[in-house]
Amino acid sequence: MVYAILNALQNLPVGIQVVLGLVFFMLVLLFVDTVFMNGRLQSMFCVYPRRTLNPLRFFTSPWVHKDFPHLAFNSVPFFIFGVIIALDGLTEFWIVTLIISFLSGLGVWLFASVTKSCHFGASGLVLGYFAYIFFRGFFTNNAQEIMVAFVVVVLFYFTRFSTFGNLRYREGVSNVGHWFGFLSGIAAAYIWPWLAIRQGL
Repeated sequence: MVYAILNALQNLPVGIQVVLGLVFFMLVLLFVDTVFMNGRLQSMFCVYPRRTLNPLRFFTSPWVHKDFPHLAFNSVPFFIFGVIIALDGLTEFWIVTLIISFLSGLGVWLFASVTKSCHFGASGLVLGYFAYIFFRGFFTNNAQEIMVAFVVVVLFYFTRFSTFGNLRYREGVSNVGHWFGFLSGIAAAYIWPWLAIRQGL
């Protein structure tokens, strides 16, 4: 049984393998944090608004989660959006991920409320991926990408994972992180085509 599963995973496209691996990585971090660290990974990896600036946390904060429901809610759209991007190329996927992580983390550090002092979780990255998928076709005038974007919008508008719902204000949630994730995805949709042409990627 295990061998069959491993064999099936090996036969998947590399982009799917990578995104699945990241979901598994988040699950392992949550397990370690819950069982062994008593939540200390959250405070070690999260972004604290307007405290000592540590840009490394911009890249670590998306991967830690409060509990399993928090991770489960983020991992489904993360997987779907991530696969859509990764199947176009792993270089594109990693650069887009880095752009969104950095810009959304910086936005949280500059503008988020200190009341919710520790900001973490993949929801900003999810909204960044969503915005990237939606806007990249308009920046590149690619009809196929525009069609994919509208299909994604329709599918996620009518599910409990509604991406638009995450842009509404909710008490105790990193709303600034959501909005800056979304805006960072738009920035990535503009930057990546320019970078790809300039660098021949």
